[in-house]
Amino acid sequence: MLTDEDILKIGDEMTRIVSPIHDDIDEIKKDITGIKDDITGIKKDVNELTGKVDALTVDVIDLQQQVGVIRDDIKIIKDQNNREHDEIRKFVKMPPFIRS
Repeated sequence: MLTDEDILKIGDEMTRIVSPIHDDIDEIKKDITGIKDDITGIKKDVNELTGKVDALTVDVIDLQQQVGVIRDDIKIIKDQNNREHDEIRKFVKMPPFIRS
């Protein structure tokens, strides 16, 4: 049978064993809080970067459209130059230029 003194000794021993575990748990809680803060900061950074990427995407699409227009204009000018070149060759009685 356990005496009151035995129960107190068991209680003290359990406290001695469990106390460091509580300290570890408190440290883990602090680490988790720090990780949560880091994640919050990362989410904020990601949101800011997403906005910047969206803006750059709009710029790239605009540039692609501008390049398409410029390419079309160049093709028109090239075709005009080729026709003029062919007319000149025809006028001076040179054989037509073979284009690939």
